[in-house]
Amino acid sequence: LEEEPVTFDPELIHEIIAAVSQLPPQTAQIVHAAFLERKKYQEIADEMGISVNTVKTLLKNGLKQLRKQYAQYLILLVAYRFLAS
Repeated sequence: LEEEPVTFDPELIHEIIAAVSQLPPQTAQIVHAAFLERKKYQEIADEMGISVNTVKTLLKNGLKQLRKQYAQYLILLVAYRFLAS
């Protein structure tokens, strides 16, 4: 079986990116690095000078805030991030 690539409406992507930019700055930076740049937690932690646990906590908090508006799409983004790693 050949998998079909997951595609997203460009308008929706811009909406989600705008919503990410409304998060607290450090949280927005982590969400952006983890999902858009597909960086590993350790890489983000090293770049920001924080612990991996802080990265995980802030990412969890950011996703919790975004989930309220974009729940069905965030599930796909999370799955994509971990399947593509």
